[in-house]
Amino acid sequence: LAAPLLAGLERVGRGRAPAPAFALAVAAFTATQRRHIAWENGLILPLARQLLSAAELEAIGRAMAARRGAPFPD
Repeated sequence: LAAPLLAGLERVGRGRAPAPAFALAVAAFTATQRRHIAWENGLILPLARQLLSAAELEAIGRAMAARRGAPFPD
């Protein structure tokens, strides 16, 4: 999906209309991401809550925020 997504974004960035394949790639990408997020929320996060301590969860959260340059909420 990367090639048609990047090509479409580059075209839009230059003020041109994306190719028709761009819309299909965007739809496929969003469907994939939604499935992935549902899997994480339904399986991974509940397991993490069961298996990791509060301190470990906080450390992971702080590391994730730092990688994104986002503040960690107190």
